[in-house]
Amino acid sequence: MFSDELREFLKKPHIARISTIDSSGYPHTVGIWYAVDGDDLVTTTARDTKKMAHIQANPKGSFSIGGAPGDGGGWLFKGPFIISEEKAWPWLEQMTYHYETAEDAVKLLAEWASLDMVLIRMTPEKIIKFF
Repeated sequence: MFSDELREFLKKPHIARISTIDSSGYPHTVGIWYAVDGDDLVTTTARDTKKMAHIQANPKGSFSIGGAPGDGGGWLFKGPFIISEEKAWPWLEQMTYHYETAEDAVKLLAEWASLDMVLIRMTPEKIIKFF
């Protein structure tokens, strides 16, 4: 499903935005790190976040990645989020080392060691390129 062009784009450490739907029906959008697993986008979050509660109530949402100057546009991914039973920690480690220096990654992972982290996965149903 992901084109070669898109896969190359997603290799870069862009800050993504994840949008979930709150209890009033409005988008709740926050910046996140992401990784790619086949044709899935994955991210991690602490179990007690608002986005987790939103996904549990309504799994529909989106990822928006790119769009900053020099990106050549960006991509919007729509589909249902799945709260995965997989261990989140290996993904969190991978993303932290992708986005941070090794020294900073070690510090951040130590700070987060006590958090109850969850893996969120999306297999997009629709992908839109924007400029």
